[in-house]
Amino acid sequence: MSPFYNNFDQGPLHFAVRFGDYPLTKTLLEKGADVNVMDIFGNTPLSLACIENPSLDIIRLLIEYGADVNFERTSSNLDLLSECVLNCKSKIQTDVILINRNCLHYAALTGYLPITELLLNKGAILDTKDNFSFTPMQLAEIHENEEIINLFQDYKIAYELTH
Repeated sequence: MSPFYNNFDQGPLHFAVRFGDYPLTKTLLEKGADVNVMDIFGNTPLSLACIENPSLDIIRLLIEYGADVNFERTSSNLDLLSECVLNCKSKIQTDVILINRNCLHYAALTGYLPITELLLNKGAILDTKDNFSFTPMQLAEIHENEEIINLFQDYKIAYELTH
């Protein structure tokens, strides 16, 4: 074990992210820190940025440096961005039951606009249906998340014009 890692295989990048230290996180990444390094619990820096100390700026930085957004922790059944959406500024309390929802479904439920925009810009698909046949747009409508509804409508129009 490296002298810079604790007994849980958590290193400087884990701690910088955990404490929300953007400048240190950026410096470590610039110096070549492994953006996808995993501790013994299956946490990567991105999972910590989504779960323990939600920070959109740090999440964006980690993604910019190649963090695997589709990585699934061994201790959770949700992908990281879904967990992030549920933890970042959630307007509703919900028990997460796996019903074939992707992170855009959760963004529609919570109404967290910055994460929704990020997901759409990374290629999230609007027409995906969950086990109840609900699309993200329908969930946004059910939960009256007007900003998300407007974003989805604008995105769909722009997509149709360019494809």
